Amino acid sequence: MRGARWLAAAAVLSAGCASYSTRVSPRPTPPGETRYGFNLDVQVLQPAGANRTVPNFEFTVRHGLTERVDIGGKVGVFGGEFNTKMTLVTGRLSVAILPSTGIGFAPFGTDEDIVPYASFGLPVLLGLQIGSAELVAAPRVHLQTSPAETVTGGRPDVGTLLLGVGGTLGLRFTVDTWVLFPELGVLAPYAVDVESWEGVVWQGGVGIQFGSPP
Repeated sequence: MRGARWLAAAAVLSAGCASYSTRVSPRPTPPGETRYGFNLDVQVLQPAGANRTVPNFEFTVRHGLTERVDIGGKVGVFGGEFNTKMTLVTGRLSVAILPSTGIGFAPFGTDEDIVPYASFGLPVLLGLQIGSAELVAAPRVHLQTSPAETVTGGRPDVGTLLLGVGGTLGLRFTVDTWVLFPELGVLAPYAVDVESWEGVVWQGGVGIQFGSPP
């Protein structure tokens, strides 16, 4: 039963679709400027006694609205996310919040059935300026759900509502006109409806950003 519950967690948290990478500086994007990028990541799913590794590719975009607010999002193979960044503090230490919502479809189980999911996240962005680079930590809570009849086939032992806690740590630095953003993240999903922790999900890789001056 625990293996089945983990497959449900993996369905809505993995397979290159439901991504929880951050790669956003808490510093505001100047009004009217647009920045683009792409992320190359690997996700490692670690339930008890088993591992699964899957690649993840995303296209990203951000656009500045005001001196403290910008909007952005990312699109992967099976889904996407929209988010709004609100900068609270700027300086050597900058702070922002990044409420986000996502939808998509994920391969599930051994037959790779496709199931829909919806996600909601609230990362807190903490950026420390170190010379010309920025160290960005982003603790977060993450909620994801899929329709019960799609994921479980009516089985009461499989969770369809997942509450994840974790975060990411990355280093943002400029090379010529490009911004490189390696990042490592971890998330521990808890299946609320069956009251069970469902292992650990790791995600790491590098993002490349370009467009308006960084």
